[in-house]
Amino acid sequence: MSTNSELIAQQLMGALEAQRIWGNVVVNAVLYGADPKGERDSTTAIQLAINAASLLGGTVLFPPGRYKVTSTIRVKPYVLLKGSDTISDKDYTKGVVFNVYTGENDLNTAAFLLDISSGMAGFTFYYPKQVDPTSSTPTPYGYTIATDLTKGYNIDGVYLENIMLLNSYNGINLETGGRFNLRNIYGQPISTGLYIDRIFDVARAEHIHFWTFYASVGTNLFNWIRQNGRAFDINQCDQITGVDWFAYGYKDGFHFDDAGNGSAWASIFGATCDNTERPCYINKCNFVQFVGGSLITANLDKPSITTGTAIDGEFTFADQQYYGGNTIGAVISSTNGRVIFDNCVFKPDGISIKVIDLVVESTCRVVVNGGIIGSGYRVFGGDSLSIDGVPYLPSSTDVTPGGMMTASNWTRTGGSGSVAQITNGIQIPLSTSTFACTFPIPTGSIRQNMCVLEFDIQDSETHDHFFVMEFCRDDGLNQIAAIIGASNMSISALTHIKAPIWLGEFADSMVMRIYGFTYAGTMNVNITNMKVYAADPAKLTTRQIESVYGRIKPSAVPASQSSFPIGVELGKRIIKYSSGAAPTNGSWVVGDTVVFNPVAGAYSGKKCTVAGSPGTWKGYGLIEA
Repeated sequence: MSTNSELIAQQLMGALEAQRIWGNVVVNAVLYGADPKGERDSTTAIQLAINAASLLGGTVLFPPGRYKVTSTIRVKPYVLLKGSDTISDKDYTKGVVFNVYTGENDLNTAAFLLDISSGMAGFTFYYPKQVDPTSSTPTPYGYTIATDLTKGYNIDGVYLENIMLLNSYNGINLETGGRFNLRNIYGQPISTGLYIDRIFDVARAEHIHFWTFYASVGTNLFNWIRQNGRAFDINQCDQITGVDWFAYGYKDGFHFDDAGNGSAWASIFGATCDNTERPCYINKCNFVQFVGGSLITANLDKPSITTGTAIDGEFTFADQQYYGGNTIGAVISSTNGRVIFDNCVFKPDGISIKVIDLVVESTCRVVVNGGIIGSGYRVFGGDSLSIDGVPYLPSSTDVTPGGMMTASNWTRTGGSGSVAQITNGIQIPLSTSTFACTFPIPTGSIRQNMCVLEFDIQDSETHDHFFVMEFCRDDGLNQIAAIIGASNMSISALTHIKAPIWLGEFADSMVMRIYGFTYAGTMNVNITNMKVYAADPAKLTTRQIESVYGRIKPSAVPASQSSFPIGVELGKRIIKYSSGAAPTNGSWVVGDTVVFNPVAGAYSGKKCTVAGSPGTWKGYGLIEA
C-alpha cells in the first residue's frame, strides 16, 4: 500500500488531469468512506462520492486498493470514475480493483450503470464468487458495466478506457449509447463480451481484447465458453468504427444480428478471432466492412464465415485471411443481400489442399475480387456468384468436355492393350502392369466451378485390382479430384456413380486420367454415360461436400469385411459385399447402402436407416424366388 504522501501526490496529479479534461469537481472516494482494503462494503460510499462530483460534473478518484461492491452503482451525467493509469494483466491484486458481488443469478442487474457523458477509466473487475476455472458451469451475473435504460433517453457520450473484465459473466452493454468512446478493453467475459444495440450516432471502439485471462485452454470453464460464449454481439448501430478487436476461445467471435431494432452499419479494422467455433456469423446486417485481420476456426470441420438465410444488407470482407477449416472456408446461405470478398486469402491450416473455399447455398449475391483462395478457386454453387467479374456457371449446367467418351481421344501409357470403343463409352484394359490412359480437357471447356461427375462402371472379372480415376494437371501434378477403389471381387453389376468434384483450377492444362492394375490376370473396366455438370446446392448438401469431396476411400470400409466402395450417390456410400449380411462395425450415415450378390428369395442389399457404429440396417429389393 502506498504511503500517505504518495497517495496525496497521486490524487493531486489525477485531480489536475481530471479538472483539465472532465470538470471542476474532484473528490476522493476514500474520503467518503470507501475501503481500499476490501474489508467493508464500499457501495454506499462510492455512490455518495459520485453524487458529490455530479453537482457540477467532475471526477471521483480511487487510490489503489480493492473495493467491495454489492449493489448497483449509478454513474451520473458528466462524472468520471478514475482509477489506475494502467491495468494489470490477470493480476487482480494490483491497481484499482472492484470486487463485485452485484447481480449474482440476476441477469437484469448491472454492477455499474452509466448515464449520459459519464465514464470509467483504469479499473479491474473481479467476481470473487464466480466459479474457478475447474468448474464446468459458471454462475450467471448481470452486466458489469451497462447504460441505464430506465432514463428514457439515449445514453450518449459514454467513455471507457483501460478496463479489465477479468471474469465477468457479462461484460459491457452499451444499448442506446450513441457517440460512445471505448479504448483498451480487456478480459475474458464468460457469456457475452460487448453488446451493442440501438446506437443512433457515430461511435468509436479500439483495442478490445477478449482472451484467456481467467480460464486457460483446456479447463472446464474454458470449454463452456467455447461452447456458449459470444465475444462481440453487434446489432443496430449507426456508423460505428472499430479498430483492433480480438476474441479467443468463444463459440461466436463476431455475431451480427437484428435484436428487433435494426442491424449494423459498421466499419471494423483489424478484426481477428482465434480458436473460435464461429469466427464470424452474419444473421442480419445493414452495411458492414470487415477490413484486415484473420478469422481462425477452433473446429477444422467448421467454416470461418457463415450466414443466416436472409442477411438483408451488404457485408464486405477485405484484406483478410481465413485459417483452420480444412473442408470449407465460408458458407453463404442467405437468399438475399450481398457478400463481397476483396483481396482475401483462404488458407488451410496444416494441410496441402482445402476441399472447398466458398459455398454459396442460395441466391445471395456473392462477389470475389482478387486474393488467393486455397490453391485456386474451389467454389460450390454459383448461380449468383462472380469471381473477378466473371459469373460462375449456373447450377446443373452441362460442362461435359466433347469427345470424352470417344476411345481414340485417349492416350495410353504402360500396360498392355488399348482403350476400346463400346456403346456410349470406353473400355479400359487392366493387367499386372500398371496401365494409364489420359484425356486432355479442351481449353476453356470447363470453367472454375464445383461440379458433379456422373458415370456408370462395370468390370468383367473377379481379380483383385486397383483402380483410380482423377483430374489433374497435364504433367500429372496437383491432383484436383479422384475416385479411388480397391477390390478383390467383381463389380460386374452395372453401378452408377455420382460424386462431387472440383474442376477448373488448371482449366487450360488439365487432363482426366484413368489408371490401375490387377494383382493377377487381366480384366476390362467399362465406363459409360459419363457427364460433368455444375453442382446444385439443393441436391448436394454442405455435410456431403465435407465428407465426400469426390473421393471414395477404401479406408472408410471396415477392413474385416470383403468389400469395395464403388459409388457415391449424393454423398452416400454404395458398398458391395459378397455376403448377405449388413456391416457389423465401422461408422455409417443414413443412406449408406450395401449391395449383395443376387440370390433368389433374398434382398438385393441393405440401407442404413439410423446412423451409428454400425447403425441400423434394413433390407431392400426383395428378389423373386
